Amino acid sequence: MSVISSLFWRELRLFWRHRAGLALAAGVPVVLVVLYLIGMLDPVDTRIVASLSQTAGDSAHGAGLAWVFATVAVLSVFTTTAGFTAAFSEQRQAGRFDALQLAPVKRWQLSVAHLGAVAVTSLAVALIVVAAGQFWVLILGQEAMAPLGWLRLLGGLVLVVLCFTGLAGLAASVDWSRAGFGAYAALGLVGTGFLSYSFVLPRGIGPAGLLGVLPFAQSAALVRHPMLSPVFDQYAATTANGALRPLAGLGAEIQLSGSLTWSPGITALVLAVWAALLLVWAVVRLNRTLDPARV
Repeated sequence: MSVISSLFWRELRLFWRHRAGLALAAGVPVVLVVLYLIGMLDPVDTRIVASLSQTAGDSAHGAGLAWVFATVAVLSVFTTTAGFTAAFSEQRQAGRFDALQLAPVKRWQLSVAHLGAVAVTSLAVALIVVAAGQFWVLILGQEAMAPLGWLRLLGGLVLVVLCFTGLAGLAASVDWSRAGFGAYAALGLVGTGFLSYSFVLPRGIGPAGLLGVLPFAQSAALVRHPMLSPVFDQYAATTANGALRPLAGLGAEIQLSGSLTWSPGITALVLAVWAALLLVWAVVRLNRTLDPARV
């Protein structure tokens, strides 16, 4: 464990010195928040109002803000893991891991330390985004998450982070050129946002049952569900006829067809399976990639 711990802190230090990785981890979430607030808040508010039993007013705006920050929290996990992938690829191409393996360090220890550093940093960035969103909701006078909601959110975020960490490990095993990595980061960000948002559409995109098992929509649902629930609960409590909870229509639940949705429990189970498969695959791929004797 002492070897893995030392390698873990080494990965963190190298990442904080990598300007491109830091820009992806810290700069992109801020840009995304601004872009979403400018371009997406009104459409989300309109969709919430249309889904409720009557004009939602401030409740719609509070839910819209929660939706924006939940979405950016998921995207920030991808951008942070992509930043680590850039730093890892640069180290590997410079031969630093080959020199490190002259010491009594095993390849699996390098892989586990790298993935651990990716997971911890990604979780921290995502929690900062969520906390900023909750602070903003409180300023608007809306209901924020209770301690139980935070616990559910943390559990969901851990699964999301583990899943994207596995994807980052697989990406790190590829020999990227600068242009190739730039294309990967851009397409990955757009693809993650698109697939996590596609379930907002009335019929989804393509066979909903097929897209529903992908980790992207699962990730978004687990983060959006606890962040949106307090606002809708508050609205329902102050409305005489109650409120239709439009969670599935906002991508907080996986909508299969019509009114058929997956519960958060099933969503978490599917994402846990994805995370386990991707992490095991990532460790295997990284072990092969770090082998100095590989052809």
